[in-house]
Amino acid sequence: MEKLITVVYYQQGSTFRLIKAFSSPTRAEEYLRMIQHAPFPGEQPSGYQQTVLHLN
Repeated sequence: MEKLITVVYYQQGSTFRLIKAFSSPTRAEEYLRMIQHAPFPGEQPSGYQQTVLHLN
């Protein structure tokens, strides 16, 4: 059985940081919007992204 997760990460220039993984795509989207509205210090809101990964 194929398992999908949605990962929220930060990428800006050479900086890449995995923030959190979710089994629910809806919850990942909510978290992404929240973190874009209140980014970590020194990080740009546009650097936060999400992607789906296949775990087999």
